[in-house]
Amino acid sequence: MKSKLEYIWLDGYSPTQNMRSKTKVVDDFNGSLAECPVWAFDGSSTRQAVGNSSDCCLSRWLFSLILQELTVGWL
Repeated sequence: MKSKLEYIWLDGYSPTQNMRSKTKVVDDFNGSLAECPVWAFDGSSTRQAVGNSSDCCLSRWLFSLILQELTVGWL
């Protein structure tokens, strides 16, 4: 079965931060936090790093399982 993993975080904009998210569809996810990968993103586009050193990582720290009924053609 396919599962959608979504990482949500606040960016570095000031004075008001914006919500950001990154989504990935994976096969055979067992539902454990340990199985969620650490993902990379460009921190310069979210004002969380300078351009010459902008590789950042999203670590998992909260897991919420949302069950949805899947219909053919929809995920």
